[in-house]
Amino acid sequence: MATPEDLFTELNKLKKDCLIDFLINRKVPTNIVVSDSVRRLVECNENSELVDKSRESSNITSKGFNDDVRILKLEYELQLSKTELKCSKKLMVEYERSIKNQQIVIDMFKDTTKNQIVSSVATGPSFSQKSKKEENIQDQKKIVKNNKDENLNQEGMQKKIVSDQDNSKNTTKIVMGSGKTSTQSFSLALKRAWLYIGKIVLGTKVKQIEEHLKNTFPEENFILEELSCHKESSSMSFKLGADIKLLEQLNNPQLWPEGVIVKRFFFV
Repeated sequence: MATPEDLFTELNKLKKDCLIDFLINRKVPTNIVVSDSVRRLVECNENSELVDKSRESSNITSKGFNDDVRILKLEYELQLSKTELKCSKKLMVEYERSIKNQQIVIDMFKDTTKNQIVSSVATGPSFSQKSKKEENIQDQKKIVKNNKDENLNQEGMQKKIVSDQDNSKNTTKIVMGSGKTSTQSFSLALKRAWLYIGKIVLGTKVKQIEEHLKNTFPEENFILEELSCHKESSSMSFKLGADIKLLEQLNNPQLWPEGVIVKRFFFV
């Protein structure tokens, strides 16, 4: 029969995780090789006999052997409890650190939210400014509406005036003179065509254009007037008044120098 010293020596050769597994499961795994005495020690109950009956002649009694085994179990259970307590302390430290980090994140989030609120209050328009803006928009709408109403009134008045003129034309008798006596001191006004002459070189005089026209129409009279232009303008323009019967000839491109523009003159 193995003595307690032999059992302790054999158990000390095993790893701690194996010993903890023995204490928890009360069973020796099949993949671990131990003596029969150790196997019986691990798998027996506290009240079971640990000594082989065939070797009861040994000096170690069953009672003394069970006491030694109980002490061994208590030692390993104490070691296991210390290990669990150490792990629990580490877990508590990690939990506290995690809680602290979460609190830091919450404080940062609060500060960020507070800064955003302060920024929006500082930069955002106040209620009074919004009210003024809304009032300005309402005023602009009223002005646009009033302008539309005025335009409608003006259009209505113009239509009325035109209608009145049309009615007056329809109702008023028009007389056209037909007298041909030599004693008359006035006559029918000459119907003229008005043309715009542009893109003429700077420095050109009215007399030069008039002479150019007289060469083609020696018996006709023309009204020529220089038009005002900008100081930075690179050309000048004129207003030409001529007998309406010359309009087709005056619009002939061959009559004018190359590049000169000739078109109808609009009175403003």
